[in-house]
Amino acid sequence: MIVLGGGATGTGTALEAARRGYKVALVEANDFASGTSSRSTKLIHGGVRYLENAIKHLDREQYGLVKEGLHERKAFLRMAPHLTDELRLVTPCYHWWEIPYYYVGLSIYDRIAGRENLHATRVLSRDATEAHLPDVKRDGLVGSVEFSDGEFNDSRMAVGLAVTAAAHGAAVASYVRVEGLVQDDGKTVGVQLRDGRSGDVWTARAKVVVNATGPFIDSVRQMDDPAAAPLVVPSAGTHITVKSLNMPQGVLVPRAPNGSVAFFKPFEGGTLIGTTEEKTAVTFEPGTTTDQVQYLRDLANQYLDPAHQIQDKDITAVWTGIRPLVRDPADAPKPGGSVRLSRKHVVEVSDSGLVTIGGGKWTSFGRMAEDTVDEALQVGKLPEQPTQRDSARLIGSHGWSEDLPDMLATDFGLAPDVAEHLARSYGDRAVMVADLARHGLDKRLSPSHPYLEAEVVYAARHEYAVDPVDALSRRTRLAFVDEAAAQAALPRVVELMASELGWTAEVAARQLADAQAYYARNGKTALTPPATP
Repeated sequence: MIVLGGGATGTGTALEAARRGYKVALVEANDFASGTSSRSTKLIHGGVRYLENAIKHLDREQYGLVKEGLHERKAFLRMAPHLTDELRLVTPCYHWWEIPYYYVGLSIYDRIAGRENLHATRVLSRDATEAHLPDVKRDGLVGSVEFSDGEFNDSRMAVGLAVTAAAHGAAVASYVRVEGLVQDDGKTVGVQLRDGRSGDVWTARAKVVVNATGPFIDSVRQMDDPAAAPLVVPSAGTHITVKSLNMPQGVLVPRAPNGSVAFFKPFEGGTLIGTTEEKTAVTFEPGTTTDQVQYLRDLANQYLDPAHQIQDKDITAVWTGIRPLVRDPADAPKPGGSVRLSRKHVVEVSDSGLVTIGGGKWTSFGRMAEDTVDEALQVGKLPEQPTQRDSARLIGSHGWSEDLPDMLATDFGLAPDVAEHLARSYGDRAVMVADLARHGLDKRLSPSHPYLEAEVVYAARHEYAVDPVDALSRRTRLAFVDEAAAQAALPRVVELMASELGWTAEVAARQLADAQAYYARNGKTALTPPATP
């Protein structure tokens, strides 16, 4: 089969199929996880807000959504222990009635998880809350409720899925665009592809084609059928990163002004704050507005002590991603074909046999991949092989242990923060990165961050990074943590990649200019002005 899309769903589907023994090709128009899948809140969760709807409205579907999400949470944590972790989240309470209300709701969350629960919900006193969250607003604080969910490094997870799929025999390629579908007798039997770098064009054929392009699924569906009714209802989610806060645990804001929930959580040495929910167009580079950043800053400041209020200068990075929410296909005309629907994701098969997977969230990518491959086997009339998800492990996880950071620090002479970062980012492959560092690549890309020059070379050599933005945004996360530091590191990153990939001086200069232009279009420097009242 051919899988289109290199985000969470596409890389997960390619790995699921390859592990079952099928021949798989995966193509991504840009870099792996360059869209939505690197711009998430980085949580592995069952969905607290869905639970509230399930209880208030006796909604069985919402309950099922939470139950499945909590099951997938445990599987996700097990699959990649170096990239994932349990996260304790605290809901500060400023009215006495909030404590029993949130405690009961979150205890039900634990009960639904059953044996797959992480740690029990508990009530924290005012003093304990302040100890857990030193920068929290103290005025009026009566206590808090603490519960567990999961967290992960989203872009490194997607890259890990792609690399692991390749290790199981899949052919994976980034910067390869789909220009059309190949059809014989009304059946989709392949794709027309263009190499985004060389311009080469060719045709690839397969028993079945899977459309896993996230927010862009409708553009592929309309290659198949120009009359196909759109499924995607895009929603923009903005996040900001703040370096200055002392927030060692996560914070759940159960009722944000936009009607959703919001989170603060530790992220790569800073604090991630998100998210907004706004209607948007489907675009590869969704813009971030000053209004969105101001909303998140004001929301955070409501929960922060006056001495720790966030100022504009404290925000070190901003980004916006597009959630590929899908409408119920029952609400749209669907001549022919078959549709399988859940509240989380949709697997659609067109009359021509194009398999489209839409919707969902990072937490459920494994279930989505399994459902998609099961459907693809039927369409392609392929011999059925059972899923191997229960035993699935990502590359880097097999030799992982909590002692790995200490080993790296001792054996390679790495600073503790660097050793911890490498172990958490690469798992047992951190030894390969540390060995590169030992041979002259041990300098940091930025003095205040743990990312090493060795990681740039490793990314180009082993993780399909082909330009500086790949290395700074998605192999390391420097651009998502500190935009100014990432831009300052660009010349050295280009120099390292030029040496590794054999760029001429002309190519290197173009790569530097392109990366500088990219960061000028994205992030703080590209904020659009506030909306006119």
